[in-house]
Amino acid sequence: HAYDLHSSAFIMFGLPYESREEIMETIHLCAKVKMGRFRWALFFPFKGTAGYEIAKPLIDESKIAGQGNYFDGSCLKFGEEHDLFLDKLAKLCNWYVNAETDWESAPIYQRLVKKIEAMDRETWLREYKDLVAYDRDLSEQLISEDKIHYTIRYSNVMGVRSDYIKQEREQMAAGKKAEAVAYTLDQS
Repeated sequence: HAYDLHSSAFIMFGLPYESREEIMETIHLCAKVKMGRFRWALFFPFKGTAGYEIAKPLIDESKIAGQGNYFDGSCLKFGEEHDLFLDKLAKLCNWYVNAETDWESAPIYQRLVKKIEAMDRETWLREYKDLVAYDRDLSEQLISEDKIHYTIRYSNVMGVRSDYIKQEREQMAAGKKAEAVAYTLDQS
């Protein structure tokens, strides 16, 4: 941060035998570091790898057949509660990180995390798409209020600091930048 570099991190959770506490250590570290952006993924046991052999007792073969990547969900069986926690993280990891920061926006995200943590699987599956869409609306409101937070941008699994988004918009308005960075989510 001292040299105004927009840093980036890649985090993974849902590793074989990883506990919720260990996952939360990663979330806390992200909140402390405050990198410019981070991308998240769930562990995926690709056949022929050591990870596959380690995870073998936990693999749900019916799930692994339908998933080809580490963004859609975990194909490991951790138990109903932990599986649901991983699904929530896979969709809204940025909310968990925001909730653990010391930013002014943290209490907003603490309430949101508390809300989704209270959801059972049926409620979560019914509501998560609306919550993911709400992330953008909330982000725009917080950007207008100069409240730093991570917002889902560029892909479904990337949290980007809102002050970067704001700075980019200001550079474009001043003619210092021809166009915004645009990936999958922001091309429409």
